[in-house]
Amino acid sequence: MTNLILTGLNRLFVLHRRCLAQHYGHNQIRHFQARALAIISLALGLILIVFTLAFALTNSSLIAPETKLVFMPLKVLMSMAFVTSYVALLKGREAWARRVIGITLVGGVMLGVVLTGGFPKSVAAPILLLPAITFFCLYGARGSADGDFDASADAGHVFGRGRLSGAAAQLHLNRKPRS
Repeated sequence: MTNLILTGLNRLFVLHRRCLAQHYGHNQIRHFQARALAIISLALGLILIVFTLAFALTNSSLIAPETKLVFMPLKVLMSMAFVTSYVALLKGREAWARRVIGITLVGGVMLGVVLTGGFPKSVAAPILLLPAITFFCLYGARGSADGDFDASADAGHVFGRGRLSGAAAQLHLNRKPRS
């Protein structure tokens, strides 16, 4: 039984490597970023699925049924979003997968804080740092959210790891050559 599970996991990882190499293998940095994003989305999705099952099977004397009714749909939607972003990443849609993970994390953290008493009273307030850290990992120090959405950045000018934002792209295009 254990051998069967390990064989299945090995096949999944081989498929994972092939799909990522097919879409992102031409650029080593993007390939590394895509691999990291795939691992993050798959791990978060699987962790949420396990916690959702544990939450659902917990005795009603420990967790009130009303609490289960509120949190179960949120956990299911979040785990589906993470798995969907993993599948999108395997299909070559890295920017879309990054956005889904970012929006899901921000929404989940905000709902967690709001549903546990609001910012001043919440025991979940320290996790407000999680989206900021995750966005730094997803977009890097130079990248910005408007760099992915800005049409003027699609001129093909790439600086470092991400596209230039609109104003930076215009400055890059209009700069004078050094004499």
